[in-house]
Amino acid sequence: MTARAVTRAFAGRLPVASRAYAVAMLVVPAAATALALADALAHGLRALDVGLLGACYLLSTIGITVGYHRLLAHGAFQAKPALRDALVILGCTAGEGPPLYWVANHRRHHEFSDEPGDPHSPYWAGDEPLRGLRSFWHAHAGWMITHALTNTLRYCPDLLREPRVTRLARRYNLWLALGVVVPGLIAAAVEPSAASFARGALWGGLVRMFVLHHVTWSINSVAHLWGSRVFDVGDHSRNVAWLSVLSLGESWHNNHHAFPSSARFGLAWYQLDVGAWVISLLCWLGLAASARRPTAAMIEKRRGRAPSPRRDETP
Repeated sequence: MTARAVTRAFAGRLPVASRAYAVAMLVVPAAATALALADALAHGLRALDVGLLGACYLLSTIGITVGYHRLLAHGAFQAKPALRDALVILGCTAGEGPPLYWVANHRRHHEFSDEPGDPHSPYWAGDEPLRGLRSFWHAHAGWMITHALTNTLRYCPDLLREPRVTRLARRYNLWLALGVVVPGLIAAAVEPSAASFARGALWGGLVRMFVLHHVTWSINSVAHLWGSRVFDVGDHSRNVAWLSVLSLGESWHNNHHAFPSSARFGLAWYQLDVGAWVISLLCWLGLAASARRPTAAMIEKRRGRAPSPRRDETP
């Protein structure tokens, strides 16, 4: 990429408020998870808490992989307005930033994948090469505090023209808060007490957020450092099979970089991709349509023994 292209990708320094939010997303869910575990050791873990964690995790992760990623970032399928709104709201509850911010960073990642300009490559921080543990940390979470602000006007002109998306994005903090409060209210409805509300908000809200964050961040770090490469895409993206369960298919990352607009990341029958199953179900219900997927001929043409990417070194 040219220096001019990299310059156009940026919109200035990350605001202080955004840095503070990033630090809060690192610290608050982690502290809440430690508190929840301590409480569980002292008083036991309710089936209700586990159920809220599982259900809320599934919904938020669908919001990220189906909503933010496959629908908004890549247009891998079409969704009716009400479904589109629901997926955007679920994505907001994940606490990974408003939809336009998330999509802009992701599209920038694809343009500069593992090159200077990639916001969360384990190989570069801006134009500085990375090595060792710093490389993992930068890709996993450190980039959120230090990266240059991505130019939303350049990367999301389509979404900026969608009033429904921008309207929902302006209420991001509301959806984020409801993602914590609602599981607390459900717990309090089942077992009426302030303690029940607090435990429901912890497990269904903040613990769920903590787990989801580290799974999502692992796509940026683990899936660009370790795993298998089926397609030559010119970067270090990898397929990480063991991560596909928690990520609902996101970790077939080399597949995704080979076919970014595909609604299915798990291209082989044995590659678990719950996100693709959800899209298929939505299409069957008539709520979604036009799900994209590469043909067998396209996959075979791109397949082969992948040569070394742009950088051979691994940290």
